[in-house]
Amino acid sequence: MAAGLVGLKADGLGQRDVFTSKVESTTGFDVLEAHFDAGQSSPIRIYVPEADADEAVQAVEGVDGVSSAYLLTESVAKGAPPMGGDEPPIAVDGMVEINAVTEVSSASLGATETVQRVRDVVHPISDQALVGGQAAESLDTRITTDRDITVIIPVIPLIFLAQITVIVGLGVLIDTLIVRSLLVPGLVSDVGRASWWPWQHEIKN
Repeated sequence: MAAGLVGLKADGLGQRDVFTSKVESTTGFDVLEAHFDAGQSSPIRIYVPEADADEAVQAVEGVDGVSSAYLLTESVAKGAPPMGGDEPPIAVDGMVEINAVTEVSSASLGATETVQRVRDVVHPISDQALVGGQAAESLDTRITTDRDITVIIPVIPLIFLAQITVIVGLGVLIDTLIVRSLLVPGLVSDVGRASWWPWQHEIKN
């Protein structure tokens, strides 16, 4: 049983793929995707040191599944479209934010795969790089679930088997030390010869 659980994978569907029929939320995604980049409503958020910002943006733009990447500036934070130019990015404690718009919805399985590719390119640039956002959360949940299936769930059958072993062992001890040693002899003593009724004929002879 544990071997079968270890082989189980929990990465088959994205958040919007779990519905078997059309619902309003997925219909809304379809409308957004028809007029805007699919991942624009919830981009991948990458945090890197300001000194590595330009290199990281270039690397992220080249990732398969990313349609665009840009630094978060004051104007972008206020709702303006990213226009490039000389406006400096918002820096907090020396870290800046890069928004990466995916070609597919952030709620899809494909977006989580794009997140992994983004992580693969930004972590060599800076070991301080962090990659977040809705799709990243889904990926981390999937990774955690797979780990739990591999590590934790097999332990549960082992605990169950250990409990059975303890119960059987206690049963054997009780039978040996109490039932056979005390109860059975005491019962035979109280009942007397009648306790040997199946063999009364042989005893008389």
